[in-house]
Amino acid sequence: GSFRPDGMAVDYINKKIYYTNGGGVYKVNLDGTQDGRIGGNWGAVNGIALDLTNNRFYVVDGVTNKVLRANLD
Repeated sequence: GSFRPDGMAVDYINKKIYYTNGGGVYKVNLDGTQDGRIGGNWGAVNGIALDLTNNRFYVVDGVTNKVLRANLD
């Protein structure tokens, strides 16, 4: 598939970048090493917001028009 991130958020505390691409949420280390997919297999997630205090992220599913929440790890 193609790589077209729809949203990105940077966690400077834990040195990670979180991004959405299609139906998934991914994280990569700031040094470029990839940890891979962390989110579910959703329809079409857009944007991402981090809640570092509670170790969560939020995205919007463009298919269901719902805000989704999951743990960062």
